[in-house]
Amino acid sequence: PNAWANYNAAAININQQLNGISMLSYADGWSVGNRTAATTSGWFFLRWNNPVAGAWARPIMTTAGVTAQNLNSVHMVSATDGWAVGNVLVAPVPATQRWTFLRWNGAAWSRVLVTTPAGSTAVTLNSVNMISATDGWAVGNVLGAWAGAVTQRWAFFRWDGANWIRVAVNTPGVNALTLQEVTCVHANDCWAVGNAGARLHWDGAVWTAVTVPAVAQNLFSVSVIGARQRPQAGWQEDYQ
Repeated sequence: PNAWANYNAAAININQQLNGISMLSYADGWSVGNRTAATTSGWFFLRWNNPVAGAWARPIMTTAGVTAQNLNSVHMVSATDGWAVGNVLVAPVPATQRWTFLRWNGAAWSRVLVTTPAGSTAVTLNSVNMISATDGWAVGNVLGAWAGAVTQRWAFFRWDGANWIRVAVNTPGVNALTLQEVTCVHANDCWAVGNAGARLHWDGAVWTAVTVPAVAQNLFSVSVIGARQRPQAGWQEDYQ
């Protein structure tokens, strides 16, 4: 097609928003977000699996004891494997925010509990990018104190095929702020961007901050085409 077409989803109303999308093919894909009702919030799923009818269907997903969550990003590995990430607004601990990991197994989305050492709580995850079923990254920011700090810090998690592990990333002289998106070409070539012009590159061993040229605006998205650890073409979105 040579033009953008508008597809309405009957399940969406003014109290719902979509934050992420991942398409496996022209006939299968997911979009995620959040809904609000009175003073509560919850996750929101739409699935595109009927291109002939041209409709997004809303599957109702529930997990026992889990409420008040935003989903900010989704990335599908296959029709039977995918991840969605976000943050918990109220539960399980009042007045704090926590990360949310959900995994698709081909039939249902299930919450995956991820725990890390003390001092690693109160995190929002804004983006997930899966390289394969056994490798992927999720990024975001820490909203509360982290090792005594009262400022925001970026957060990195890596999937090893069995667990999400928090990865400590230190970049001397560069403020650690909110990361908005991560994308990978392969296991040794990933990029993450975020607030205050944050640009970080993964070379398979370490995340390194890119500081030249200096960028002050917030970066919300990055798309990379090409390997050799440098983007050959890409787009960055900023808000001024």
